[in-house]
Amino acid sequence: MAPYCETVEEVKEVIGAAKWRPLKGDAVRRVVDTGEHISEDTRSYLEERNKNSVVIIGIEVSVQSIISKKY
Repeated sequence: MAPYCETVEEVKEVIGAAKWRPLKGDAVRRVVDTGEHISEDTRSYLEERNKNSVVIIGIEVSVQSIISKKY
C-alpha cells in the first residue's frame, strides 16, 4: 500500500516493487515501462511468485491543480 503518490514515476516505483520484486533498477523500469522482460522464464517465474500481490495506491492531487484544469 502506498498512501501518498503524486507523480507517475512514484506510481511506477510502487507497481514495480509490488508486482515484479526482486527485480530492481533498469530491469524493473523496463518491465513497468515497456512490458519487456529479461526472458520468458523470468517473466513466468515472477508472475507466479507475485500472483497474489495487490497494489493499493493513494493518489494525491492538490486543489490548485484541479482548479487549473480546463474542462
